Amino acid sequence: MMELFLVIKLRRRIAACLEGNLTPVHAADLFWELRPYMASHEIELTDRGIILPALSSGSSPEIICSDDVLALSSDRRGVLTLLLRNGDACLLSGQSPARKRIHLCHQTFIRLACTEIGLRLWMLRESLLGW
Repeated sequence: MMELFLVIKLRRRIAACLEGNLTPVHAADLFWELRPYMASHEIELTDRGIILPALSSGSSPEIICSDDVLALSSDRRGVLTLLLRNGDACLLSGQSPARKRIHLCHQTFIRLACTEIGLRLWMLRESLLGW
């Protein structure tokens, strides 16, 4: 039931974002929510956002500006989901340093894909148990 509530909340936030009515998450709120994840994910805080370390030796660090984070949610398993302005979701595990960045859909097609987003979020949350 809680996951259905999160999907409905996500749909409303995406629609508000496209209409220009959604403001980004305040940087202080973002940093507060990231506290339990900072040590395991080696997150660096900057005045403009956060820096996540590279996943492999050949890749570069991932930079997320605080202005790009439109919504935050965490579930009872400790997974923090950051909904980004470009239609991506960044998932941080609370039990390991594993993370995923999922492209939910292109920004211009978000309204058409709300049901797909709901299904993908449900599948992502279920797949996190297999980490």
